[in-house]
Amino acid sequence: MDDLTTSQVLANSKWRALDNIKEYFALISAGAGITALLGSTVFLYAYLAVFDWRLIWVIEYSDVLKFGLVIFGIATGFLYAIQSYALNAYDAFFNEDPKQRIYWQKFVTVLFVGSLWYNLLYDETHEEHYYALHVWMHVSVLLIGGIVFWTVYRFRNWQSVTYSELAKDAILAIIILSIFGQTFGYYTRDMQGFKHDVILNWAEMKDVGVVMITSHHTVLATEKGDVIIVPSADVSQIVRRAPPK
Repeated sequence: MDDLTTSQVLANSKWRALDNIKEYFALISAGAGITALLGSTVFLYAYLAVFDWRLIWVIEYSDVLKFGLVIFGIATGFLYAIQSYALNAYDAFFNEDPKQRIYWQKFVTVLFVGSLWYNLLYDETHEEHYYALHVWMHVSVLLIGGIVFWTVYRFRNWQSVTYSELAKDAILAIIILSIFGQTFGYYTRDMQGFKHDVILNWAEMKDVGVVMITSHHTVLATEKGDVIIVPSADVSQIVRRAPPK
């Protein structure tokens, strides 16, 4: 029997992988669903904790599942677009040429530190301060870069990955999702601002922030930090006032 070529070996391994996916499709689907549910719960809790962690009690299973599907759809949509950039960034940052590697590492470090310093200086010299937002946003950007590099590394060395390393990755993913949730909370609070007018069946609220709209509840916040929960059925109109030109 002739020896198998490299391309034939790769083709056979791909077919075996497809057969394994077909055989354990139900198990893989259930695992993906549970992962999305748990990840969405962690993200939502961290997001709501910026306003009041007790808001988690008004969230229902359907809300978490819908939120998880939205995140999954957005993530998969961007995954294909950034894969080539991720590979190029990985090769540039970990280039075998020491000079090129050091150049890119210094460039990214200066760019990151300079952006953080500029935003903190802006906070210090203006009346409105967004320290938490700028710090958490830079931490999130740093984590996104780390996730890109780590994902490329994992795919290139997937054969040597152990169950212990996968467990550590799962714990790390929970921490990262929590940080992303807090960052999104500060972004919603500070960048979106309190520029909504909410008209209820029995009242009208001006200059409030819309934290979340669920199947049964609408969560609002005021500039003073008060959190208001009203039935979604009582909300007749939400108006976001455009910023002055």
